[in-house]
Amino acid sequence: MLYKKYLIFITVILTFTSRNSIADDVSTLKDRVTREYAQSYSEDTLIISANKYKEKIEQNGRWPDINYSLLKSGDTHIREHLNRIKILSAAGFIFPQKGYSQAAVDALFFWYSINPKHENWWWNTIGRQLYLGPSALMLGNLLPSQLETQIIADLPSHPQMTGANRSDISKGVIYRGLLSDNAHRVNIGISGIKETVVITDSEGIQADYSFHQHGPQLYTGGYGEAFFNTAVFWAYQVRDLQWQFSPKQIDVLTNFYLEGMRWMNSHGTLDYNVIGRGISRLRGIHSSGTKKQSDYIATLSPDKAEAAHAFRDHVTGGNSGLIGFKNFWRSDYASKIGQNHFIGIRMNSNRTEPNESGNGENLLGNWLGFGSMFIMRKGNEYHNIFPVWNWALIPGVTSPQLAQKPADWGAISAKTSFVGGVSNGRFGVAVMNMNAHQTKAKKAWFSFDDEMVALGAGITSTHNRYINTTINQTKLNGPVTVDGVEYKRGSRAIVDASWVHHDGVGYVFPAYWYGHMDNQTKHGNWNNISSSQPNKAVKEDVFMLRIGHSWKPSNRHYQYIIVPDKTAEEVQQYSQNTPIVVLENSTNIQSVTNEAINVTGVVFHRPGNLTLLDGSILSVNQPSVLVIDQSKSEPRITLSTPGRGTEVFVTFESEGSKKQARINTSSDQRWLGKEVEVNWGIEGSVFPVIKDTFVRNGRYKNQSFGKAGYLEVKADHPGYKRNSVLQFNLQGQKIDSSTTAKLRLYVRNLGLDSHRSIIVSRLAASDWSESSLTWHKVPRKENSGPRLTIERSDRNSWVEVDVSSLIHKEGLVSLLLENPGHARSQSYVSFSSREGKYAPQLVLYRSVKSDKDAYVRDGKYVTQSFGNAHYLAVKADHGGYNRKSIISFDLSEKGVDLNTSAILKLYVNSVGKGEKTLTVSRLSDSEWSESAISWTSLPTNEAATKKNLVVSSRDLHQWVEVDVSEFIHDGKVSLLVENLTRPQSESYVSFSSRETSRGPSLILSD
Repeated sequence: MLYKKYLIFITVILTFTSRNSIADDVSTLKDRVTREYAQSYSEDTLIISANKYKEKIEQNGRWPDINYSLLKSGDTHIREHLNRIKILSAAGFIFPQKGYSQAAVDALFFWYSINPKHENWWWNTIGRQLYLGPSALMLGNLLPSQLETQIIADLPSHPQMTGANRSDISKGVIYRGLLSDNAHRVNIGISGIKETVVITDSEGIQADYSFHQHGPQLYTGGYGEAFFNTAVFWAYQVRDLQWQFSPKQIDVLTNFYLEGMRWMNSHGTLDYNVIGRGISRLRGIHSSGTKKQSDYIATLSPDKAEAAHAFRDHVTGGNSGLIGFKNFWRSDYASKIGQNHFIGIRMNSNRTEPNESGNGENLLGNWLGFGSMFIMRKGNEYHNIFPVWNWALIPGVTSPQLAQKPADWGAISAKTSFVGGVSNGRFGVAVMNMNAHQTKAKKAWFSFDDEMVALGAGITSTHNRYINTTINQTKLNGPVTVDGVEYKRGSRAIVDASWVHHDGVGYVFPAYWYGHMDNQTKHGNWNNISSSQPNKAVKEDVFMLRIGHSWKPSNRHYQYIIVPDKTAEEVQQYSQNTPIVVLENSTNIQSVTNEAINVTGVVFHRPGNLTLLDGSILSVNQPSVLVIDQSKSEPRITLSTPGRGTEVFVTFESEGSKKQARINTSSDQRWLGKEVEVNWGIEGSVFPVIKDTFVRNGRYKNQSFGKAGYLEVKADHPGYKRNSVLQFNLQGQKIDSSTTAKLRLYVRNLGLDSHRSIIVSRLAASDWSESSLTWHKVPRKENSGPRLTIERSDRNSWVEVDVSSLIHKEGLVSLLLENPGHARSQSYVSFSSREGKYAPQLVLYRSVKSDKDAYVRDGKYVTQSFGNAHYLAVKADHGGYNRKSIISFDLSEKGVDLNTSAILKLYVNSVGKGEKTLTVSRLSDSEWSESAISWTSLPTNEAATKKNLVVSSRDLHQWVEVDVSEFIHDGKVSLLVENLTRPQSESYVSFSSRETSRGPSLILSD
């Protein structure tokens, strides 16, 4: 009886404690959020604004300068009334005795007395709630219960929609929960935000950390910015509460900020290419990349704090911490960041949408996304220039001289698929095969450290308007210098100038050109580009530079070099001694070399070959985009195939040597257009992993780790064990018994063991997802496969294992990596994942099975044949116990020649103690019979050349290989495997014969 009472007492105490904890979390969150909102304003600015609004508000709660008849249309008046309420509420929270809160309450009473319903759904469902929720929290106990009830009723109860809209609505759900002290409602709202913090192929964060909204439309600014601001704010606020975000969600947010937004930003100004129809709105300076967001990320991801702080400092004038070129393959966008400059390029294809119109915004932006390019050094070069812009002359674009409205809410309009880019991290290329408005052009951009080269070829149009390629149209800041002469204000033609300089940026022209330059005042009206903006005339001094291609041009071309961060004198010197060499600019190939750094960019619009400056010849068999870095002893080539996943055969011939590689670019929608590095040491066809993750048991059994930058395999006690899962796409590949498959993994680290063995198995067919695969959701194991031993010396290098026994047919192949050894805390092995530089690879080789094999034995067995045995024996022993193996291959119809590479592949059945050094040589005669071959009838060696093959106990039940290329030069070949070392009984090695499924084979490559 006493025991039961004790249990009841404990249960009551625990229940009470739990409820108190939940209530405390709600109270803590409400206090944090309220203070954060109130303190988000500069005190000086807040007091000035609040005093003005308090003084001018009328007794009935309205302001005389707001036209309330327009409250249901446009953005200006509704935003102004609600924003003033929010400012007064913040001032009242910080200065409670000055009457600001009462003014806010009066304005709220007036608001609900008319309760306007806007013609734009967004204001009714999202917009008003984003103002009313924070205002109510900051007013706190000073908010009358009637208003509190009305505001709570206005706030959503459950999340809905997708992307940024979903996160904004979820924010309203949280406000509702906080105002009503409802922890369950708070949880629903925060869960709604968490649901958006994922990598997706639809609206939201993409695999390259760009952001899509309204279909496949780049919107990292605008919707993406709104999403991130919401998600990171709440992730920070609940960092130590019951609703905290998972490590994976924090990683996604961090990478979106540092690998996405930071690459689209110049000193706090997001590239105008990525803000959608927001380009037509009056904007404040430095609207993104705030200090607070960087601090949130630094706290949530301490290992990325340095990068986050560098981004924060960049907003106020410092460097961003980035140098290089990034290809956003999901969005047809690329950016170049230098020490003191930013260049963003937006393109579109039959996979992506150019910029949209909608709600009367962006009324002239049709050409945004057709190669539009913004060049920034300080971030203010285009600030609010857009009412006076000539929208027919958008920087970077080749187009007829007309300006018109793009599609409402976005639409795919391009007919071409060969649009995208490639980057090796430092250097890169972007390409756009343009076909729009009766105008075609092959456009390419080549990014090096100090310059970007723009090429155009095949410019042809039947449009009746004049065709231009606009180089820049930006705010005029200082003199314009052309070939050393400062030009007065005005508008004039430019003929074959060598260089132009304006505002710290040089434009160099290596070939003849004709164009136009303006440096004068332009006039416009915000209302011309957005019906929600004031109907007010504005003027701005503008610099514009364009290349003219005339009317209805045919096969015209252009080339120019953008050289940022230079004075006019430095640009002049650069033009006289440029390191840039245009190798070709045609509709077939566009290519540029920077001699100073020995780097070349190439666009192959169709299969072909190109001779580089040093005489090397590069060939591809598919349309491709490449970066070739020859600054080191070994050429480093990075390649992509925009719009198409395919196998590319790359050949590089230099100084008598010939390198070849087969590269498979992904056809998976998520990775289509992503670059792949060429591995010269691999003779087979390379397939990069399309999905990879690790899973963990114990309390992490329901957690996924699909976006980690590594894969881990660990044998440990429950709760700490980890397995890794990989998937490869082999659809359309011919796979049969002659196919050799190797799994390649890049080793990051190894625990405390000197070595660790990994078992590779094949999983049952399943289209699993990285974002949802957990310990219990891993598909069942179908076939156990080979063992891969990882040693400490393997760290920071590639390892490979033959997995031919697991690769039976084309299609999706999923592999499991397990660590079966002794369980201990430091038993882990970690590999690079596809999120990193060295993604796992599956390599397929062309191989030939042996057509006959046997072993022979001396002593009393000298005349006996062992051709039907299931094994091949090799042994150095005393008389009567020696064994040699002979293997034949028929290569008559395999197209082999002196350039053919051949690897002999043998499966180890058994091996004696210690390490065995076997030798492989070619025999003079291949016309022997399995049923008759014996020690006495063994053919003689054809030549003295022998190849060594080392076999040890670690190779047991594994494949071993030896290069026998020099033995392969005609139709049939017989190879002898023997042990010529000191005779001993433990010298025994046996391999599987062709009578088994793991018989000898030759891996061939051209």
